[in-house]
Amino acid sequence: MPKKAPSKALHSILFLLLGCMFRKNTFKLLLAAFSGLILTSGIEADQASINRLWGELNSQNSFNLNKQSFCFEKDGKVFGQNIDMLVRPASVTKMYTSYWAIEELGFNYRFQTHFAYDQNNIYILGGEDSYFVTENLILVLNELNARGITKVDNIVFDSHFLLNWQKSTPKIHQELKRLFNTSSWNKNDLNAYKEVNNYLYENQQSSILKPRFAVKNIYYQAEVNSAYDLDSIIHYSSPLYEQLKPINMYSNNFYTDNLFLFLGGIPAFQDFMYRNFSATQDEIKFETGSGLGENRTTCSLTLRLLKRLREKLVENNLSPEDIMSVAGMDAGTLQKRFSPPAYNQYMTAKTGTLRHTSTLAGFINDQSETIFGIFNHSYNIVAARELQNEFMKSYINSTEKIDLNYQTYSTISIKDIIIE
Repeated sequence: MPKKAPSKALHSILFLLLGCMFRKNTFKLLLAAFSGLILTSGIEADQASINRLWGELNSQNSFNLNKQSFCFEKDGKVFGQNIDMLVRPASVTKMYTSYWAIEELGFNYRFQTHFAYDQNNIYILGGEDSYFVTENLILVLNELNARGITKVDNIVFDSHFLLNWQKSTPKIHQELKRLFNTSSWNKNDLNAYKEVNNYLYENQQSSILKPRFAVKNIYYQAEVNSAYDLDSIIHYSSPLYEQLKPINMYSNNFYTDNLFLFLGGIPAFQDFMYRNFSATQDEIKFETGSGLGENRTTCSLTLRLLKRLREKLVENNLSPEDIMSVAGMDAGTLQKRFSPPAYNQYMTAKTGTLRHTSTLAGFINDQSETIFGIFNHSYNIVAARELQNEFMKSYINSTEKIDLNYQTYSTISIKDIIIE
């Protein structure tokens, strides 16, 4: 049998060895050459192993491999399969909306809701705060009582006021009528009052008495800007990034769809993506900020956006777990998927689900600063999630993990609000 010819890599090393015989630092040069060869081989071996597992898992589930996509960025190198294919991001969309909002508004942006008043009226001038719920209104009622206001004839609310995950005028009307007549509070309202005091107690703040209030009429008026000249109570929401955390944990569609519109909607989003990522409609096209509808993007663009998001967070002394769910530890869509101690805190990510789509994208907490995206298109959502779980657990087992020492997050809406 004829002998095999030496490889090109071996030729290079032998040539370097001969050259080094006539130079100083021979050992350092040889070590650098061997290290480079081993590192390259290691990365290629990792990629081959990941690709092989991906193919096996899709085959086991009878998924059409041509319709599935995954991508990784590990140690700055991008690889995967179908990484530039258009995919449905489902609720991974929310990471795009989150990043857009952070860039446009800033991490510490606070939505403002004004409660302007005179002798007989309260005018609610909304600020598009989608996270404004009963607990927030209870604290506003408490402030009204502190100012000696316990009843009015009329309450007028405008088109920018949102309440209890509603923007429907009739439903907001119904909620306000009940909540501003405190004698008619139901069990849920009383529980919300209890939760407010629990939060105040846990944060070493004074508890409040149950507010006393009564109103005769509730009216809707699209714009009531003239009321800004009156005395008012201003409710400042939690900073934006604190709202994004529970929204992404629970994958709240109402909030992200409204935020998308507040930022300018479809044309403004397409412009933002083109200016910041040179992404045209051939690469990304969103109808909503939540992931509902026919949104499209690519795995590779998702990596780029997540990388930019992490850089932005770090610049502001934050990290992905400040606005995203830590798998296996936070409540919400990732609470039970990576709960064993071997995995729970080593992934910070966002899930996505539609009837024909299951997605998962985010960060691995490891030395390689791994970013990943998985986009499965199948009506078998349960199998797709199990595939993602096994795929990512295998990766976590193979990488050098970093402990977060993470504490779960309080999601109450009155956290860090300001009322003045």
